Amino acid sequence: MSSEASRLAQLNRLKAKTAIRATAQAQERGRSASPPSRNGGGKAPLNAQPGKESRNAAGKQKEGDLLPLEPDKRLGKYFDYDLSKMVNSRGGFLVEDPDDIGEKAAIEKKRKEEREQARGAGAFEPGIDLERGPRCAECNTVEIEHKFHDVFGVSVCTSCKRSNEDKYSLLTKGECKDDYLLTDDELKDPDLLPHLLKRNPHGGTFSNMMLFLRMQVEAYAFEKWGSPEALDEEFENREREKRERKERKFQKGLRLLRSRTKNNPYQTRMDAEHVHEFTMHREEGLKRCEECGFEVEVELL
Repeated sequence: MSSEASRLAQLNRLKAKTAIRATAQAQERGRSASPPSRNGGGKAPLNAQPGKESRNAAGKQKEGDLLPLEPDKRLGKYFDYDLSKMVNSRGGFLVEDPDDIGEKAAIEKKRKEEREQARGAGAFEPGIDLERGPRCAECNTVEIEHKFHDVFGVSVCTSCKRSNEDKYSLLTKGECKDDYLLTDDELKDPDLLPHLLKRNPHGGTFSNMMLFLRMQVEAYAFEKWGSPEALDEEFENREREKRERKERKFQKGLRLLRSRTKNNPYQTRMDAEHVHEFTMHREEGLKRCEECGFEVEVELL
């Protein structure tokens, strides 16, 4: 390259740098004069400097004058609700009058208090009256089991109840039906046999247990069947009939099984097949079926 061409290239490079510097200075002056531009998300760039208006707004905010929040344009049209004035519409159902709600709450509270009082009254035993109070039928003490007295009408203390279990023990409904041959209708009648309800220990979903006093159950059963001997005789008769029914059912199933087995084609074919009965012939070194003549060679050791 000649010296003249090198001088022109250097001159053009200096002119280009001057033009780029001038353009940058013009953009900087325009940026400082105009408010900061927004990016695609509607936010100011990170290198934007707060202007005079932003400083004035901050000063007003410090003085206590809160500026209203501008809605975000990206959300489109929406309604601004005042949550302090909104009413619960119960999911679209009819809204009850607050006065009615307060009245119902008061009635429910009163009922709850009455239930609590009734429960508390049943939890405490009445006072002991030495002159007119009930006494134990066994030892004549005034410290009786009030639950027994209220449910069964029997006055007995705790110690006598434990020592005389043949009279004061409790029986379940199943035991009354199996041992004393009583029916459901008789056990459900509280006038004939009063019962005590207790929670079933086998599970919360089971029905409550019906507990009966052994003394009252025996008295009613003996009156129904005539005597203890008649009750034992009826019990033996029912047990014998139960065994006979079970035996008849077993024999019926056995006969049905035999008939099915006898008429089975496979069993019929197996019965029709010939079974060899061999006889050993040592002289000839074989064994022979005498019925069909089938022979099998045998190696003698």
